[in-house]
Amino acid sequence: MERNMSRPIARLQKRVSCSNAVTLGQAVANSRRKQGLTQGELAEFAGVGITFVNQLEKGKGTVRLELVLKVLQTLNVQLELILPEFQDD
Repeated sequence: MERNMSRPIARLQKRVSCSNAVTLGQAVANSRRKQGLTQGELAEFAGVGITFVNQLEKGKGTVRLELVLKVLQTLNVQLELILPEFQDD
């Protein structure tokens, strides 16, 4: 199922705080583990680098929003469930 990624990207113009980055990273790591995937497998399936997945899970570095959404889509995780402030108003 292909999701329309333009709306989430538009909503992500808001700044994500450091605590939100950690929350997002923890949610990605937990979801990945529940699905029995390694960081390398997730990176391959999402079409991103393993370093990106590692930094995303740690909540470190600057990440491209398009890549975050690819990872979330691969895990079938909705951004709004992790970071409620990105829900539609």
